[in-house]
Amino acid sequence: MDINIVKAAASNGSKLIIGYHKKTNTRKPLDLDLIGLNLLIEHSNDAIYIVDPSTAKILNCNKNAYKRLKYTYEEIKGKTVLDINARVSNLKSWHYLVKRLRIKENILIESSHTKKDGKRIPVEISITLASCNSNEYFIAIVRDISERKKKEICLWRQANLCLLYTSPSPRDQR
Repeated sequence: MDINIVKAAASNGSKLIIGYHKKTNTRKPLDLDLIGLNLLIEHSNDAIYIVDPSTAKILNCNKNAYKRLKYTYEEIKGKTVLDINARVSNLKSWHYLVKRLRIKENILIESSHTKKDGKRIPVEISITLASCNSNEYFIAIVRDISERKKKEICLWRQANLCLLYTSPSPRDQR
């Protein structure tokens, strides 16, 4: 009996064992669902983080998460949510968020993430509380909303200009 191991390179350069099967007289397919899910997560347009609720430490993330903030994979794994999220910048706000998530199990917030160079980008974050092997984790799906915010500002300015031109002038009221 032979064992074949299927390996793949992760975005950070490390090798992952995705699956294996024993070579016997009958062929068994690899778990394509799991492989497909890993590929979708790794190549998602959104940043995806797995976070420890007790410490706020980033345990894992996809490539978009660390590339968007200009970090390496190793650097981002050494960070906490408090290091990158402007809205959750201290332990008091972190504990409040954890408490809300334990009650609600998922929330959607707008905030900004701080890049390695100090620049901030506006983000929308969908956070879900998940359990695995009696451990709690936060799964955060983070969307860059820079373009949406630019459009909102443009629309707001246009609306204010319209009000300026359509409002009666003080001279008209005499």
